[in-house]
Amino acid sequence: MLKNIFTLIFIFPALFIMGLLTGCGGGGGGSSSVPANPFVKWSAITPPETVVASGISQITTFPTSTPIPILLTETTSPVNTTTTASIKYLADGSIGALTITSPQGSISWDEASGDIIDDSSAIVTFYGTNGSAVGQGYAANAIDPLFNWEYQTFGGWLVQDFNSSLGAAAPVSVGSPTAGSAIPTSGSATFTGVASGMYATITGGRIFVTASDLSVNADFLNRSLALTTSNTSFVPLGNYDTRNLPDIDMAGTLTYAPASNSFTGTLITNHGSAGTTTGRFYGPAAEELGGVFTINGGATELYTGAYGAKR
Repeated sequence: MLKNIFTLIFIFPALFIMGLLTGCGGGGGGSSSVPANPFVKWSAITPPETVVASGISQITTFPTSTPIPILLTETTSPVNTTTTASIKYLADGSIGALTITSPQGSISWDEASGDIIDDSSAIVTFYGTNGSAVGQGYAANAIDPLFNWEYQTFGGWLVQDFNSSLGAAAPVSVGSPTAGSAIPTSGSATFTGVASGMYATITGGRIFVTASDLSVNADFLNRSLALTTSNTSFVPLGNYDTRNLPDIDMAGTLTYAPASNSFTGTLITNHGSAGTTTGRFYGPAAEELGGVFTINGGATELYTGAYGAKR
């Protein structure tokens, strides 16, 4: 899967290159004339239609005045559980607009306002400007055969305001969450999917975009999830030379409370950096899951991203 996902992620070279904002805007504006409907599942969408999916995100802000601005002085906010994504589908089924909203602010892209949305591949890419701000993002196209998801998807964004000294980035996971009472209480299951994120080191001189295979082994009786990523690859921004980076393959055990659909836990990379992840089950009976993660390696590296998987 990773060979294909990397080909798709980097079809749009602007993705992640400009970088870094205030978290409060970027990209073009524009409102949809199509009434918004709450998201249920991808196969239920009948374009033209605008759907609103709820989910989680975690924003990291940082100064943009240094060569590797996201290191040393970044600030990561707690995971927000009231994030929404409004997706406008045009009559031909393509995506015409996207707005991601959280208490820290919102970011929007709208083709009608001149923004660029490329949904021709499994990874949809977004690029737009709003005054001095440049906003870029990506989202997994859940219905693409590469993923074939029904109840969730994930993505992320980066924004830079050239009149501001701050930048921001955030991974996002949205979908149709499973009711806590509907999560199985016995048995086990294996969820497989992908993770993607942004990675930088104080010595690396640049920001990298990553993709990993994801496996989550769920023990529903003990409310425990064993998450691992493998085959992590990365691409330096502005460079299509894909490389392997096994040092940031990560693993951890996540847990959740009875009748609660919010799992959390610690993730540790192969070279010992630690961070946290928060996620949810999605679908009527926990058929899928997704989440966000942030790993801060002692002020020497930052790895932030999201993931999605199904069983």
